Amino acid sequence: MNQSECALLFLAAGSSRRFGQNKLLMQDASGDYLAIQSAKLYAHLKHKWAAITPNQMALIAPLCSLGYQVCIIKESPSLSYSLQALLEKTSGFPSRLVALADMPSIKRETIDQLVMLLSEGRQLVAPLFKGKRGNPIGFGEAYLPAVRELREDHGLRKILQEQHDKVTWLTVEDPGIHFDIDEFTDWLSYVPQGEPTRQSPY
Repeated sequence: MNQSECALLFLAAGSSRRFGQNKLLMQDASGDYLAIQSAKLYAHLKHKWAAITPNQMALIAPLCSLGYQVCIIKESPSLSYSLQALLEKTSGFPSRLVALADMPSIKRETIDQLVMLLSEGRQLVAPLFKGKRGNPIGFGEAYLPAVRELREDHGLRKILQEQHDKVTWLTVEDPGIHFDIDEFTDWLSYVPQGEPTRQSPY
């Protein structure tokens, strides 16, 4: 394997507690699920894995059509649980970029710059917009043991806080690194004004 190759870990197994329903199965007028709109941002990357749950089976076909390998998790009590599951699927990769399925507005340029930093051997990378950290976040082999120790919903945020001075911060003009859809009002602000929305029955 080329030592510059990066594995994308796409986390789509969330519980949507604050949203009130399975937000990743929300569809816009084109019929695209929210999770798929986010997944398309990374479709150009070569090595991609996605974690979903059994109540999200409708995502399998579109994810596979985008080149993702799909890992079905029986339950996902936390963000870190999904992350651990995908770590097992991507052993051997020198670096990983972790993406969240409820963030559909990140620029491709941001993604590509983060992947480039990882390919250059940077061990912990994260984007900044207006001085505030966002997603996605990448890490190399040096941080793999620490990532394996993560629990609950802290995700990589805990490592960034503890290793702040060792992070390669990428300053970007990309508000999408902050925009996630946690509540229904977020979804309404994301879809075009007046555009109908619906949730998949699956």
